Amino acid sequence: MRQFQAINGVSTTASRNVGVLPYRLIRELRGLISAESGDAMQRTIGIILIVLGIAAFVFQGFSYTTEEKVLDVGPLEVTKEERKTIPLPPVLGALALLGGVGLVALGGRKG
Repeated sequence: MRQFQAINGVSTTASRNVGVLPYRLIRELRGLISAESGDAMQRTIGIILIVLGIAAFVFQGFSYTTEEKVLDVGPLEVTKEERKTIPLPPVLGALALLGGVGLVALGGRKG
């Protein structure tokens, strides 16, 4: 055990194993993240991109509704609903689809 003096004069003790903890943690994480799990993650991201690419082609955007107060006088309240649309260009869907297919195809290769 090492003793450290704090700024306010109170001494504290710490174990020598404190510096070993991050090294052990990194070593354990490296064991968990192996090549097989990296390939599985790559395939999963690829499948998600394929689904998003197809959705971008099918829906070509999304819309939402906002509600805004126009008048608020005593118990009388008037609101206005406004529908806003955010378009998704087909190029974005194509890029997501091609990227997803590429990740799925490369995820099965070893090398």
